[in-house]
Amino acid sequence: VGDEAQFKNTRGLDVAPDCLRVFIADEKNHKIRVYDTLTAQVTTIAGGEKGAADGCGEAAQFLSPHQLAYAPGEILYVTDAKNNCGRQGDIATGGVTTIGGGCNGDDSTAGMTEGVGAAAQFDTPRSITVNSAGTKVYLGDNNNNRIRQYDVATKTWSTLTDGFGVKIGKPTGLKVSPDGTWLLLCDESSHSVQRVDTATGQLTFMAGAQV
Repeated sequence: VGDEAQFKNTRGLDVAPDCLRVFIADEKNHKIRVYDTLTAQVTTIAGGEKGAADGCGEAAQFLSPHQLAYAPGEILYVTDAKNNCGRQGDIATGGVTTIGGGCNGDDSTAGMTEGVGAAAQFDTPRSITVNSAGTKVYLGDNNNNRIRQYDVATKTWSTLTDGFGVKIGKPTGLKVSPDGTWLLLCDESSHSVQRVDTATGQLTFMAGAQV
């Protein structure tokens, strides 16, 4: 509870619509945690030993989860950075499944391929966000320098934008607008904040350098 709880390299968080729960990516403990805003109680939803296994609760494994996003239906989407994959978690059951990337616990799965589920490849995904309808997931594919999108209905991954000639450096932060028509992108390499049109992928610099 409160300051009795321990983490190791907290990386990302999201808040449930009721504001009663904060979900936390506990990177070096390889776990997804939840903080109760009324009681200050911290518990683990999923994650145990580091690895790449799907499963429920402690049987599920991550390797440096970086960011997560709450979706309707009590779902969490997670970037599992060193497994080079995207994961989906069921908050109620603690069940974790892989929705994109090979996710086998080493760097051999890193790559840049579009496709369905495990056929898609990423290289160190670090940021993620989901629209309010829960139909589109957007992922910052860090070392591939692009934003990927996931169609929940078809389970298909594709590239939303690679900058169209405007270099995306390291997309370390993403947040979709309430109406789903644009993203805010924090680009670590260019020290900038950019706006991305979700229909066209077009980038507009909002603040910071353009390098």
